[in-house]
Amino acid sequence: MRKIIYVILCALLAIMMSGCGIQNDDHKDYQAVDYTVVKVGEIPDEVNELISSQGEKAFQMIYRSDGWLYIMRGYGKQKTGGYSIRILEVGISGEMLHVKSELFGPQTKEEQKGEGSSPYFVLKLEDPGYPVIFEESGGEMNGVNEEKPASDLQKE
Repeated sequence: MRKIIYVILCALLAIMMSGCGIQNDDHKDYQAVDYTVVKVGEIPDEVNELISSQGEKAFQMIYRSDGWLYIMRGYGKQKTGGYSIRILEVGISGEMLHVKSELFGPQTKEEQKGEGSSPYFVLKLEDPGYPVIFEESGGEMNGVNEEKPASDLQKE
């Protein structure tokens, strides 16, 4: 009789424990989005003007036009040249468009070119209509926590 009670208690404990697991659903509803990195000579004039208006400051902006979304991220003035940017992910999760990027500095003295640079990127994609969140490779927000539409910048 004790064996039966012991087996039943173990079975009940196993059932209860299986429902108590911690699950990470961060990317459960994540959907990657197709995008294009826009080359410097192919950036639309309106987008170029917005980037130029930021000077050497870091920026995170979007520009919507004719069903397209342009995502712009600048890392501000750096001490040398030789920096590169890696786009880690662009995707929709929780009704937000997440853009995660990472800035890499020059690894050696030889890679430190010139007096300085202001690295940035411009992405172009079909506008999904969601707000944009910029993230760094560590996952934390950097600078602007939410989108700043270009139309608001033009009013400043």
